Amino acid sequence: AHRLAGRHDEASEAWAVLVQQEPAALTTATAAGDADTEAVVRGQYARNLARAGRHDEAREHLERAMALDVSDAQLPTAQRRWAQAFAELGDAAGAVEQLEPLLEANSLITVHTLESRVAWMFVRDDPAFQALLERHR
Repeated sequence: AHRLAGRHDEASEAWAVLVQQEPAALTTATAAGDADTEAVVRGQYARNLARAGRHDEAREHLERAMALDVSDAQLPTAQRRWAQAFAELGDAAGAVEQLEPLLEANSLITVHTLESRVAWMFVRDDPAFQALLERHR
């Protein structure tokens, strides 16, 4: 709600409280050697860290997530989370790289969601992101 109202400092403060500890699902997936779940949860945690302004930690978690051997079945879900993390970090090229295959396949990502959802606001005006949208209209 803070982000939608343009109160980005308050939004970061709220996210900072939410990311004080790694999610239990991440600890469980890592301990179990469940790369699919770890890739998704770590990607989401990276996104949340970026929202909290902890960009270095977000990048570390994102890199670890992307280094995992993810199954073909789970890859689209992981890529969506990774793209969101890249977007929160303001890395349009990274987001585009993850979004391209999702737009080419049947996934939850559509041109409309990329144009309208707040999650993409930090990269939406980037020329590479706009070119991605144009390619898939």
